[in-house]
Order: sequence, then C-alpha cells, then structure tokens
Amino acid sequence: MQRNVATETHSTPKSEGRSAIALPADCTIGAIGVLHERLRTAGRGDSLDGSTVQRIDTAGLKLLVAFMHERRAAGSTIAWRGISRVLSEAAQKVGLVEAIRLPSFR
Repeated sequence: MQRNVATETHSTPKSEGRSAIALPADCTIGAIGVLHERLRTAGRGDSLDGSTVQRIDTAGLKLLVAFMHERRAAGSTIAWRGISRVLSEAAQKVGLVEAIRLPSFR
C-alpha cells in the first residue's frame, strides 16, 4: 500500500487530561516494532495521533485493530487526536475504519 500522497492531516478536538501517542510516519511491516512499542506505552486515557503517518500497510492496520480490540475488552476507549490522509485512505480501502474507530477525514 505504498503511495506517494501529499501528506494532509485532520485534527480532532484535544481531549482534556489526555496525552497523545504519536504514531510513527512508517507503520509498515518493516517498522512494526516502533508502532508496537508506542501502542504498548499508551495509558488508559491516552489518545492516538496519526497525523504524521505517511506509510501504512495491512500489518500496521492489523496492529491498530488488535490494540483497539484489547482496549475495548478492558473497558477503555481510545480517541484519535489527528489522522493523515494516508491513514484514512488505507483504513477505508480495507474496510477497517469502524474497527479502529477512525473519525472521518475532512
């Protein structure tokens, strides 16, 4: 799913008292360790910032799905603070927008 797409971002309102876990620019299988480590450090009330994601493949999306599923099972939710066009389009292409609770890209 590698494409050269202009990096555009969409920000959602900042949640009070929450810190944002910034996803790496490269969320592909070759760099999955960095994404996994960042998600592993997320606290219960943290949000995700995907505004700098420039590359993401199905491995990166599957890790996000597993992370969100784990959070829902634990009774907590994760909000998105920002998303890139690349992240939005990739999730739409494979039908995972709902699974990772991605807001609409405007």
